[in-house]
Amino acid sequence: MEIRDTLAVVDDHAFYARTVRQAHSVQSLAGILECAEARHWSHVWVVPGTQLSQICSVPGELPGWSMATIGQDRYRYLSARRVEARHDSRIQIGFAEWLDSAWPWKKVRTPRDLFYTVAYLEHMLNLPVEWTPARVGLEYIRGNHQKSWDWFQPLKTNLEEEPRFHGQFRYENCCPEIKFRGELPADARYIVKLDKNSAFPAACTGLFLGTGEPVICGPGPEAQMEYDAHRAGFWYCDLNPRQSLYDGRRAPGFTGRRWLTTDLVEQLRKIGYAITPILGAYWSERHQILRRDMTHLWQLRQMAKKRRQEAVAWECVYESIGAIMHAIPGKLGDVDGRDPHFRRRDWWALIVGRAPATLLAGIEDIRKKTGLLPVLVGSNDSLWYAVPCADPVQALPGTIDRDQLGGFKEMYMLKVSDELRGWFADPQEKVIKRLNELARQKQTARAGGACV
Repeated sequence: MEIRDTLAVVDDHAFYARTVRQAHSVQSLAGILECAEARHWSHVWVVPGTQLSQICSVPGELPGWSMATIGQDRYRYLSARRVEARHDSRIQIGFAEWLDSAWPWKKVRTPRDLFYTVAYLEHMLNLPVEWTPARVGLEYIRGNHQKSWDWFQPLKTNLEEEPRFHGQFRYENCCPEIKFRGELPADARYIVKLDKNSAFPAACTGLFLGTGEPVICGPGPEAQMEYDAHRAGFWYCDLNPRQSLYDGRRAPGFTGRRWLTTDLVEQLRKIGYAITPILGAYWSERHQILRRDMTHLWQLRQMAKKRRQEAVAWECVYESIGAIMHAIPGKLGDVDGRDPHFRRRDWWALIVGRAPATLLAGIEDIRKKTGLLPVLVGSNDSLWYAVPCADPVQALPGTIDRDQLGGFKEMYMLKVSDELRGWFADPQEKVIKRLNELARQKQTARAGGACV
């Protein structure tokens, strides 16, 4: 593995780079910058738990330096250059201790942990680790799409102000959250919770995103004629479950009129819904823009997963790639993003709107394999099933796959008691909260060696 010479970490005693350990007596942010400048280090990360991390992260004036920073009470990350210097001479300083809400590096304790966490990530992603997972994720996408950058042109049409939509369209309304609480069967012995692996990143892999400007159609028959299952778009629809199991009582479902993405329209039709488009906005040109990016990031994460036991750095790399994958969809929905090419709330809504479609597809797939429907659905990535045995693989054959992006993984298994059964008289949110809390208590007890 090749590590660049411009990367360093620092603790209270020394700077550490690829080929050097340099003792120091630095006690200020200016001192770190001056040492980095002298040694031509472009990126310096401060080891958490050190005096330097405490002292140098306190905001204040730094004469002679121009700085861009994040963090209010503490600097979390900063980019600095001499006032008279060129922009490309900037020195980046990261405070791992105060970036813990962004980078999942809580286990980092030593210079070696921090140095190799950053070095491994940079080697795998082929770009510098800077600022936050969201920033790194967008730079990763930018690097992969140099030949297709025209797909990322900012959208000129503001669908939320489209006159024909009469103020009814909001991107958030196209992303319905599936919530459901069913009946707990009388013969239920166990409850197993399943989560989808990285639901929103997984949604990116099979999703077509529109490029160029959208076409507006409707209201009325025009929208029905223009609707096409192969067109990325948003549709205001009349929904009727008819005789579908997915009626909101026996299984999760929707009724009435609402905005849906093309993916969700198609999935609801597959499970028996009658759907009539009334209004629409769709793209004539579409591409699976993020498929390669998310698939490759997942592969890198799986590689790091296999090495988690070798070193703290690999554990942090594994968690960091997950953070990058989850940050990308959210960043596309950021209206204040620095780069207008990534201010694509339409893409964000198509991604988030695909998540309930894939969840419903997963529920139907499990039903066909096992005959079971969930007794609870929370958000767009969690399912609870009542099963007859304590082995989820046996109870739900062909369902558990921790290594597949978008596959289901078992989170916990609980034995059904009379008390637990009584919880199902409560609202869905309260039932889920109680089940999760009971699972945490049992996991804590097992970790402490107590009998459960």
